[in-house]
Amino acid sequence: MLPSDPTPLRELIDAHERFLHVTHVNPDADGVGSALAMHRWLRRLGKDSAIVLPSEFSSGLSWMHEPDELQVADLARLDPWPADAVTILYDVSHLRRFAHLETALRAATGPMVVIDHHDKDTDVEGLVYIDETAGSTSQLVQLLLEAWGVELDHELALPLYVAMVADTGSFNYGKTSPETHRAAARLLEAGVDPLDVHGRLEGNHALDSLKAAGEAVARIQRDEQDPRIAWLVLDEALIEAAGEEGFEALNLVNRTISIRGVLAGFLLKPHGDSESRLSLRSKGAVSIVETAKSFGGGGHRNAAGAAFQVPPAQALELLLPKLRAELARQLGPPA
Repeated sequence: MLPSDPTPLRELIDAHERFLHVTHVNPDADGVGSALAMHRWLRRLGKDSAIVLPSEFSSGLSWMHEPDELQVADLARLDPWPADAVTILYDVSHLRRFAHLETALRAATGPMVVIDHHDKDTDVEGLVYIDETAGSTSQLVQLLLEAWGVELDHELALPLYVAMVADTGSFNYGKTSPETHRAAARLLEAGVDPLDVHGRLEGNHALDSLKAAGEAVARIQRDEQDPRIAWLVLDEALIEAAGEEGFEALNLVNRTISIRGVLAGFLLKPHGDSESRLSLRSKGAVSIVETAKSFGGGGHRNAAGAAFQVPPAQALELLLPKLRAELARQLGPPA
């Protein structure tokens, strides 16, 4: 069920000709897949539509889009943000998640729309479609298109399905519901081949990447103070051995919570010379999103992330006390 009436957004689309689709920094399959489906439909209506990303999208998912469908933001061309454009924000409800695009977006004067399945609080003025219970943002985009009577075909359904599979952890995360599976079934009926999608996502790894991933798994550590926590810290040498895309495709952060008795896990990796990126995961009712938010990040109850302005070793020292305290608050002290 949609969280808000879809009619005002359809009226906005009918009344405007130019649309810009944006998702958060370090775009993932959910944000991009959601944008692709809406963008392709708007192009069919004859609208001027473009997807503008604040940073590069994973080359390992290049098969889900055409080469000219995605562009990394050119601030020289988008500053000021086009006044005649309707801006649709996917998979994010706070402008701080757009990195160097934040200033331009805050100064934008055209209509804005938020489609998201994270926090209901937002700093965006405009139409808001947020459902925290939805399995993915793409699920909401699908419901909008269906509410408008759009017939889903393979071109529209494929990015929506890839987004759904990726953001539900192949239908394993806590937000996966009967409605999620019903929405997925309708995408299969539209022509998506699930074996092909899962083969591309999970069965297309280079041998060197698998070997490097094995070395990475061997480095997973369990917290001595709270054995309900496990983590993995990557270094540049290991990332170079497998390639950044290899580690993303292999989803190593999920290995940290595959250990019996571990309820929360995380992966830290370097980003540049003095920064690091965090991916957090948890099981069941354990929520790690507040921990991510405490460092300026965000996400879901069971999957979240953040960025640190310090190298991974220092980020680890900042993160562990917070995560230990959060688990103690939710579950009590470790046995």
